[in-house]
Order: sequence, then structure tokens, then C-alpha cells
Amino acid sequence: MNRPPTCGYSSRRRSGNARVTGTVHRPTMNTATPDRSGVLILRLWIEANHAKGLRARITQMLDTARTEQSVAVAASANDICAIVKDWVDAFAAPSSDGDGSVTRVADDHES
Repeated sequence: MNRPPTCGYSSRRRSGNARVTGTVHRPTMNTATPDRSGVLILRLWIEANHAKGLRARITQMLDTARTEQSVAVAASANDICAIVKDWVDAFAAPSSDGDGSVTRVADDHES
């Protein structure tokens, strides 16, 4: 197997170090204002003591420039998909002055 010799290796440069921060090496490079970004962390696990052991904890942040986040829980694939869809829909919607949270809590009785 042909592996790069070190972290940051670039086959384009002989020194072996890739340029990670372009503006440091090229000061004339323009840096654009970053676009709005969001984060959704989906943690899944199986609980062996339950008939339907699938569980999810979904941490949501619609705008990483803000500190507001929310947490949702679910116990089925359909509920998990619905929570993720709600978050994507809220993220894709025009930005508002809301608190930046989207929370849908599903219980074991929903499917």
C-alpha cells in the first residue's frame, strides 16, 4: 500500500507539506464571508432490554454563529427521519430572529 509519509502530505509539492491556510502563504487571496451553517448530531444506540431497542439523541443547531441548540429523542427510524426532515426544512427556510431551535420529541407509541 502506498501511503503518504506524513500528515499534510501533498503529491503536488516536493517538500511534503500541504498548504492548509492559503491566506498565510498567499496574502492576496480573498476570504469570503462564511455562509450560514448548521449542525445536526445524530447519536444512535440499541438498548437490549427493550423490544424495540433503537434509540436516538439528536442535537440540533440551526446556526453555528449562535449558541442556541436543542435536543430531540426518538425510538423509531420513522421518528428519527421526521426529526431530521424538520431540521433540514427549518435550516433551508429563510433565517428568522427565532431562538434557532427545532425540537420534536417522539415517544415509543409513535411510528
